[in-house]
Amino acid sequence: MQIKNLDHLGLVAGVIDELGLVELTDKRIEPHSLEHVSAGQVVKAMILNALGFLSAPLYLFSEFFESKAVSHLLGEGVEARHLNDDRLGRVECWMNSTQKGRHHFFSRWRSRLWNDLELIFNSVISMPPRSQ
Repeated sequence: MQIKNLDHLGLVAGVIDELGLVELTDKRIEPHSLEHVSAGQVVKAMILNALGFLSAPLYLFSEFFESKAVSHLLGEGVEARHLNDDRLGRVECWMNSTQKGRHHFFSRWRSRLWNDLELIFNSVISMPPRSQ
């Protein structure tokens, strides 16, 4: 039996999944037949790495995930070795080469996030007070 760690990244991964950010990214970046990990999964991995309290160069990126339950965080069949600097670099290049660059790419995320959070906020505000 092998035990892998999730830490707080399981919660972050759940929020990313709930917001559909992987799917939104995958709609914008076409998959390559030789890749094991979609662009959305790579971006999700970048977010998890950034929130994992570790800053490392791209060539060490996969080492961060070696002690994590990668298939639970990013999807079945995904392994830490799939998150290599070549794959990350290609996704970053694509994000920077879009018409309006990274700003345009993340503005779609921002509007999606805002709509979802506004819906949650409005449903909480309109809830009747709890009786005691």
